[in-house]
Amino acid sequence: MKTYVRFEEFGESASGLTKIWMVKNSNSNFTVGRVKWQATWRKYIFEPAPNCIFDTNCLSEIVQFVESRMEAHNAR
Repeated sequence: MKTYVRFEEFGESASGLTKIWMVKNSNSNFTVGRVKWQATWRKYIFEPAPNCIFDTNCLSEIVQFVESRMEAHNAR
């Protein structure tokens, strides 16, 4: 299966309790968004960069990554 995006750990939140990942286009290395903790929702979320578009395959990869981060977070 072709991979459309890759995830690079970028650092930690200001509190240091959760992580932040940059989401990059696999071909161009362009940052298309980031995955970070949203405190009000108590979940990891995807925050897209301005003017980025996504197809269903790309979105599916992002959803799978966010879900895996939530599983890891809840297992702690």
